[in-house]
Amino acid sequence: MPKVNIRVSLKNSDSNITKEITGIFHDDQINYIEEDNTKIVFNYNNKTLQRETNDLRMNFLFDTDKETILKINYKKLDMDMEIPIKTNKIEIQNKNIEIEYEIQNELEKEIIIYRIEEIK
Repeated sequence: MPKVNIRVSLKNSDSNITKEITGIFHDDQINYIEEDNTKIVFNYNNKTLQRETNDLRMNFLFDTDKETILKINYKKLDMDMEIPIKTNKIEIQNKNIEIEYEIQNELEKEIIIYRIEEIK
């Protein structure tokens, strides 16, 4: 399982966060752990993203120009929530990923851009 240095970015209308961390490529997916101990797994084949903390698990399914569901499980409450998301763009080149998606909240539509770039 090759370890690689990656740059992970998350951008929305309120913030633009970029971090450089170590990831592991294995079985068509990349795994990494963020500073706050959030575990991330992105699967290149089925275009799913899982974010997991001690309190919750978020499962994203990305499918270009289609509405899919973001599933959130609140572990301590044993409660699930589903939020519709729309994937505007998915670009995967080698191990690099760029996904633009929309989440509709009560007031407005939020556009989010998620990127993973291998640092060579």
